[in-house]
Amino acid sequence: MAKESEEYISKLTNMCDYLGIEDREKKLVWIAELALNAKLPDNWKEYKDADGHAYFHNHLLGITAWTHPRDEYFIELVKQQRQRLSDLAAFSDKQRKLRWDVSSAPEGAFQFSNAGLAAQSATENGYPCLRGNLRMVLGKHCFQIRMESMQEGGYVQIGVAKEDVVYSSDAIPREDYNCHGYSSTGALVVCGQLVRENGEKLKQGDDVSVVLDFDLRNVVWYRNGHAVAYYENFEGSDLYPCAVVGHHGYKLSFTRAAAMPPPIMKWGPVSKAGDVQVTKAGLRATSRQVSGYASVRTTGCFDHGSPYFEMKIETLTRDGYILFGAGSHDVHTSDSQV
Repeated sequence: MAKESEEYISKLTNMCDYLGIEDREKKLVWIAELALNAKLPDNWKEYKDADGHAYFHNHLLGITAWTHPRDEYFIELVKQQRQRLSDLAAFSDKQRKLRWDVSSAPEGAFQFSNAGLAAQSATENGYPCLRGNLRMVLGKHCFQIRMESMQEGGYVQIGVAKEDVVYSSDAIPREDYNCHGYSSTGALVVCGQLVRENGEKLKQGDDVSVVLDFDLRNVVWYRNGHAVAYYENFEGSDLYPCAVVGHHGYKLSFTRAAAMPPPIMKWGPVSKAGDVQVTKAGLRATSRQVSGYASVRTTGCFDHGSPYFEMKIETLTRDGYILFGAGSHDVHTSDSQV
């Protein structure tokens, strides 16, 4: 049945009503489409009664139902996705209002401008700490800070910490501040401990993004869009964006367009088995194999967080075969179907 047909649109509208999807909830219509085309689970069959009404029967369990066995799943999915969209909207609103918390900064330590978006250090005494006004408790959060001005020999650390971290005056805040930060020297600092050194150093003009995931309990730092550090299994909640600054004249600004850094995935031109042509700057892979099963993998590697990628099947010949997913580093050496 064509999606543009009146019959399909009528059925889709009825399914939206049945699942409780309102007219204004256009972003939930995809669930109704899934429900409309949902296949029956194993051991279920559809029948018609004397009046032509559909009903469903599980011959193994001896259960008969007037509603599709998967309806409850889709009704629950609508509720979950509605809540998710609501949470995202609330988070986006917070992102637009993200500023440095001027009232919590140590007296005389910083000068603020652009309605609190920018903060410039005004003292060379100790390592005063700044705190953002975004309280992070559940879910996934991202914020971005631009290194607008940096002085030679200075120090800055970007990360997350407890609300009272503003009372810290150390380059590495004490453990009880629950500070997780990445510094301009390329060091990863967690709860009062130096966890790793010799990472990429931060430079003037850099955009530093921090992604905090309470579900996976990890923190990832990005420099200009690529990951430079991550830490797993952090503890606690009620965390805030923070920055430790150790030099007069440093200027840090929250970026209005802060967003989750997108993954950059490409096919590996040499990471393939069989006759696979890689074109369009590595974004497109075309199989030239007449027999057998050619394999190709990407140049990137997933080793933490919640990876996401999307592929478009541009051409698939009749009786052809394709399998895509995730595999180990040497998966491209495979030449078998499975």
